[in-house]
Amino acid sequence: MDAPDGCPPVVYDLMKQCWTLDSVVRPSFHMLRDKLQHIRAKELYL
Repeated sequence: MDAPDGCPPVVYDLMKQCWTLDSVVRPSFHMLRDKLQHIRAKELYL
């Protein structure tokens, strides 16, 4: 699947990690939350 229009590459990479078949490799909900908060904080400074 291609990245949705306007989707930042860092968010698309995170999406692809969530689709990984191996559950050990997939990020936990807490990790997702932390990464998304970090991405959001970085974008506020751009």
